[in-house]
Amino acid sequence: AYGIGSSFAYGVYKIKEPADDQPPYATRESRKTGGISVEKAEVFFEKNVKKVIKALSIKGDVPPEPVLSLNFMRKIAYMYNPGTLLPIYKNEVIAAIADFFNFDDYDLESVYATEAILETIAKDLELGSKIKVGQTAKLGKFLWDYFGKTDLFDGKNIIYYGAPGTGKTYGVQNTIEQKVILEGAKAKFIQFHPSYSYEDFIEGLKPQINTEGNGIKLKLTDGVFKKFCREAMNELKMAREKVREPINYYFIIDEINRANLSTVFGELLLCIEENKRIDFDKDGNIKDGGMTLETQYSYLYESNDDAVLIVNDERKFGVPSNLYLIGTMNDIDKSIDSFDLALRRRFLWERKDFDEDALASSKDLRDSGYFDAYLEICKNLNKYISEELALGKSYEIGHAYFMDIKLPKGEKSIEVKKFTSSVLNLFNKKLKPLIAEYLRGEYSEQDIEKKLKVAQEKFTLKTPK
Repeated sequence: AYGIGSSFAYGVYKIKEPADDQPPYATRESRKTGGISVEKAEVFFEKNVKKVIKALSIKGDVPPEPVLSLNFMRKIAYMYNPGTLLPIYKNEVIAAIADFFNFDDYDLESVYATEAILETIAKDLELGSKIKVGQTAKLGKFLWDYFGKTDLFDGKNIIYYGAPGTGKTYGVQNTIEQKVILEGAKAKFIQFHPSYSYEDFIEGLKPQINTEGNGIKLKLTDGVFKKFCREAMNELKMAREKVREPINYYFIIDEINRANLSTVFGELLLCIEENKRIDFDKDGNIKDGGMTLETQYSYLYESNDDAVLIVNDERKFGVPSNLYLIGTMNDIDKSIDSFDLALRRRFLWERKDFDEDALASSKDLRDSGYFDAYLEICKNLNKYISEELALGKSYEIGHAYFMDIKLPKGEKSIEVKKFTSSVLNLFNKKLKPLIAEYLRGEYSEQDIEKKLKVAQEKFTLKTPK
């Protein structure tokens, strides 16, 4: 139940700042009762932790109900057995890798879940029976870059939302780029704004130069989403006729909440529902359940080419089943609650928050020698914003902001003064203006300055005296 970054994952741990009368160590069971002594911690380790590590070192059977978390045990197992396991620890990533390679003979509850997957990949890549440590490390990094850093789209209509800098747009773009490279997928990226309209998105009358006379004329023009739907629909129908899997099409809308979505989608909101999507049989007939309808401008169609598809000689619009509609939004700009229910229920909503693992992916930060201390002040600042300022998690600062710290180049071990200076520079140039914007309109300028001073104190590196 505990993530690899949690202290509870280690079974027994030292309390950072125990009270004067509090024992210095704790376990999962003792953390609520105040902790345990050094002697009891040593006994606990010998009795409960050490035997688990011994089993993991030889890929043996792990004792039932181990005190270590599954992810942490996988990390230990790989450290001792790097030639037979992959450095991949999260269940969702392991499952995604197995699914990609059409491999189903694995157990997600097993500490050694990646062993059989590695054997299959090694056989396919002709790596031989004895795999070198460097090979599994490089293979693990490659697989993590594709499956671990990407979003696994669980539905055809998804909106990623959360605080600024939490990697919403970056994650989606990274995922799509990988799918384009590995799967041949097609993608279209747009950004909404307050004046974005139905005519821009679906179709509408747009002014064009009149080549037959003077002045301009109004001409029915396809919007960007309609064009993409038509292209995806043609691919889907052709794929079904040729009895192959269709290419997936990904339509990404950045800042999806900045436009009036009910107006932009209009009557076509019904068509994006997954169970209303269009699909075909091998003879080119539309399968039952697919929703087609006429648009506001269907009466102006001059030919079949103006429609997305033809149904019983009628020119219709529909959304194909191989099209994914993905949006991203900052929750502070316009919250989910402001969307009407008809719109909200047609999307899956996935929240993105500050991610410690993403911050840990920065090699410069890891090599600085101050990563743990830096992570601590990042969390302290976010706690101050969400709890003490009572702004909530939507106003916390995302890991992308914290990763933007400018560290001295080419230095393996950075002097504490230089690191502290980099932290202060980041706060003054990037974080302070952002927090000030959060507070403007709620507090006076004098109060804002006071609260910014406290925020800076929370984001100050604690160094030994």
